[in-house]
Amino acid sequence: MTTTKRQVTREIKRTNLSTNHPSTVSLFFERHFSESSGQGKSRLPVLALYAIYQRLVVEVNRYDGAALLDLERHTTADLRSASIGDIQVDVANTPFEGVEVKSEKPITANMVT
Repeated sequence: MTTTKRQVTREIKRTNLSTNHPSTVSLFFERHFSESSGQGKSRLPVLALYAIYQRLVVEVNRYDGAALLDLERHTTADLRSASIGDIQVDVANTPFEGVEVKSEKPITANMVT
């Protein structure tokens, strides 16, 4: 039996964007999200915000003593997981801050409740 490896090549898009300004970072994210496709695309904004929170909890005094919880599976409902959003920060094992990420969906009072 002969086994062959299928070689997959992906085009890596390089950009000349500088990340020295927040608007540039925002533009980079928008471009990345709009050009991405396929399974997992809806997870990209959550991952981007989670990466930002990883730095915030370390560098911003507001988060002293806070813990950034691990991400749940993207298909897990907040009610089932007892989380307060896609991203959750706890202080002393108590929810302190939560982020719910929606794409092109208006936020309603029911969502906040």
